[in-house]
Amino acid sequence: MTATITARLYCVGGTTEYQTDRRRHVRPKVGIDAYPATSYAAPPLPWGTAMRLPLVLLTLAAAAAAARAQDAPPAALPPAAPVNVNQTVVIAAPAPDPGEPVLGLDLMLGQLSGIRPSIAIHRGDRTALVVEAFYGGILTKLGTSEGAGAGLRYNVSRGNRDGVTVGPGVDVLFNFRDGQAVIFAPTVDVAWRRDFGDRVGCSLGIQAGVGVGLSGRYSGRDDKAAAGQVTPLISVFGGLRF
Repeated sequence: MTATITARLYCVGGTTEYQTDRRRHVRPKVGIDAYPATSYAAPPLPWGTAMRLPLVLLTLAAAAAAARAQDAPPAALPPAAPVNVNQTVVIAAPAPDPGEPVLGLDLMLGQLSGIRPSIAIHRGDRTALVVEAFYGGILTKLGTSEGAGAGLRYNVSRGNRDGVTVGPGVDVLFNFRDGQAVIFAPTVDVAWRRDFGDRVGCSLGIQAGVGVGLSGRYSGRDDKAAAGQVTPLISVFGGLRF
């Protein structure tokens, strides 16, 4: 503990007059007070309190550095690689449907037994108008002999690789012998067709219809005309399509 003395000079009021050698002196009354003033030295801080202050200062410094980092502008990104805008994108289109076959060749067995070639004169995606011919045996009650014929058929198909074809048509058939009957034959083909690739396929089906005599004589009878006579026509066939 340290003790100090504080002195204060003040005027207590009034004046003191005294005269010396014809001069009048006036001076104020001055008092001096003295009183002790006591101060204490601060005790030393504990060890934990002394260590806490540097930690607080370090925390404040770290917070200030983080704030400055947030306020700093973001680093510039490296320039992007140039893009060639003149590149051409090619999208492969699906392969077009080859449509109906152009050529056909069938082997027929039944009341018409022989070969039947055909060629398409008009084709669509699922339809075809074909011209067909026939050569072989014509085995009907109007005539049983070698013969030939020709006609038109309109085929309608459903399906892709495996499809069904329905083809109504008309033919005119000629018997070369046995009364030489001429037959008008409206028939319908119903066939299953299997395609191998885009241009080759096979077909298997049945043909059914009727034959109406146009001229000639009835089979085996010279006295009976074939005109107006009706006969069934049923055959099976199988062949190739191109």
